[in-house]
Amino acid sequence: MIINLHLLCVHRPIDVQTSDAGPGVSSHEKIVQLRMAEYFQVFNLDLQARIHYAPNDSRSHIAEQVMRSLNEATGDGRSIPVPRVPLFDGMTKEEIFGLSQDEFNDLENQRRRDISILCAKEISHRYEGKRCMGTTIIVRDLEAQDQRLAEKENQLERQLNDADENQTSNIQR
Repeated sequence: MIINLHLLCVHRPIDVQTSDAGPGVSSHEKIVQLRMAEYFQVFNLDLQARIHYAPNDSRSHIAEQVMRSLNEATGDGRSIPVPRVPLFDGMTKEEIFGLSQDEFNDLENQRRRDISILCAKEISHRYEGKRCMGTTIIVRDLEAQDQRLAEKENQLERQLNDADENQTSNIQR
C-alpha cells in the first residue's frame, strides 16, 4: 500500500488466478512459482492469489469436456508427423540462386501452408465419424466449400448479367 501526497491510500492491482492444478500449472512447480513472482514484480501487484479447482473438477468445464472427448476420439496418443514438403521442388540450381528474398519468403510461406493442409487432413481423417460430447464429429473440407461458393457466386453473376441484358434489350424495343 502506498500513501500519496493527500494522505490517501493508493492500492496497487490485485491478481487472482484460477487453475485446475493439472500438470504444468500447479503452484508447487518451480517454473510456475518463478512465473508468478515475475508477474508480481512486472505489474507491481499488491496481492496475488492462485486458486486451484478441486481434483477431477475439470469434468464440469466445457472446454475440458471437449478436449477430453477429442482425446478419447483418437484414443491412441499418437502425434501427427510433420510431412516433409520440399522447398525448391522442380527448380534448377540457377533458379534457386536467382531467387530474391521476397520470392524465397513466398516459397517458404507456400510450403508452410501445404504442410498445414496436410496436417489438417490427417487430423480430419482421425476424427471423422468419432463420438464427441453426445454427437458425432463431421469434418468439412473448407477448400471444397470455398470452391462451391465461388462457383455459386459465378453462377449468380452470370444470371445477373443475363437479367441486365434482357432488361436492356426490352427497353430498346
